Amino acid sequence: MYNQSYMAKKACNRIAYSFNWIALQAQKAWMWISGGDTNAVQQEIDMAKEIYDELYSDIGK
Repeated sequence: MYNQSYMAKKACNRIAYSFNWIALQAQKAWMWISGGDTNAVQQEIDMAKEIYDELYSDIGK
């Protein structure tokens, strides 16, 4: 049972990251279209990836 819970947590983490990534990419595209600061959004994308990668690696420890 533990193994299934572990796998489910990892899957949910990746799904959450994917939705977050899509939203940030849409925001970045809008910033590009409207002439906004895409670098700030890219920093958010990079930070989110680091956070989700850390959460992903901590599951099951």
